[in-house]
Amino acid sequence: MVKKEFSKFLIATVKRTAQNVYPLVRQKAKLTKTIEEAKAELESIQIQIDGFEAPIKEATGGYGTEDLVVREVTSTGKFDKNGKELKVTSYRLKYPETLVPEVEEDPAVDGIANGIDGQEGVNNEPSMSNTNNVTE
Repeated sequence: MVKKEFSKFLIATVKRTAQNVYPLVRQKAKLTKTIEEAKAELESIQIQIDGFEAPIKEATGGYGTEDLVVREVTSTGKFDKNGKELKVTSYRLKYPETLVPEVEEDPAVDGIANGIDGQEGVNNEPSMSNTNNVTE
């Protein structure tokens, strides 16, 4: 290692600069700590989301609720006793016709072709007892 000697003026300049920069260095350290804590919290939240969405992802081929559903908040035009506007939150499918985005796939998925588990002639019409009729 090469030994380098600093002049007294350079040493004074370095010390003064360190003194001036220290508040920014402290702020940088604090922000770095906050970022690390936020990353840990985000990881924890993602684990919880994945736990809730596991059955949905299995049923839809890997799509989660963020991929399939849009949250809409609409105003009712009414106000509560404190004067705060009342809103209604609803969730609607992004892809109402297909439930999942269309993908080019082979029609024989997981060994199932021509009906359910290879059974042809299966009645695919919904039974009338399971149909919900809603009147408004």
